[in-house]
Amino acid sequence: MAEAAELADVAQQPTSSIDKIRLDSNDGQQFIVSRKAAELSKTIKTMLADLDGETSLECGIPLPNVDGATLTLI
Repeated sequence: MAEAAELADVAQQPTSSIDKIRLDSNDGQQFIVSRKAAELSKTIKTMLADLDGETSLECGIPLPNVDGATLTLI
């Protein structure tokens, strides 16, 4: 239930004040999401930390084990 509350908090924040990142699925689909929402996944949070903030909309985060249908649920 804590995750649902975190998602609700993220969803209510103005999008202009949130950094956006691009997630790339294994079937070539691209999804633009807020960094805060993406960081709810510990795997993605670790990947972003390893990149030292060098991510942007032009350079997406590849997710080779996740298809577009799954990412649409986020």
